[in-house]
Amino acid sequence: MLFAELFYTLYLKQNKFEAIIPVPSTISNVKKRGWDHTGEITGILKSRYGIPVMNCLRKKGGKSQKKLSYAERLTNLDGKITVTKTCGKIPSKILLLDDVFTTGATLEQCALVLIKAGCFGINALTLAID
Repeated sequence: MLFAELFYTLYLKQNKFEAIIPVPSTISNVKKRGWDHTGEITGILKSRYGIPVMNCLRKKGGKSQKKLSYAERLTNLDGKITVTKTCGKIPSKILLLDDVFTTGATLEQCALVLIKAGCFGINALTLAID
C-alpha cells in the first residue's frame, strides 16, 4: 500500500494517463514469491484512486533476467512479451509499471509491443533501480 500511495501522491496525481499497464511477471515467479507485487500496487491504484489498469501483457518463455549478463538481458525477451487477444483497444497514453529497472530491456520490449498495438505515449515507473 505504501508504494501505491507514494506513486499516486508524487507522480500519478500530476500526470494524466489513460491507463496503467503493469509489466507482467511469469507465473513461476509469482508462485515462488507467493504474490504479485505489481498486481497488488495496481489493484490499490485502481480501487482507491480510480486509475484504470489493463493487465494486457503476457510474458512467455525466456530465462529469468536476474541471472543473465547485460548483453544477454538485451535479447532474452525478444518476442517473448505479447499483447493479449482479450485486451481490446490499447489507450494512446499509458504508464508502464515495473518492479526493478536494470538494463531497461524488459520495459523496451513491453513498449515495442504496445507501439505495434497502437499506443504512442508510453512512460514508465519502477519501484527500484538496480
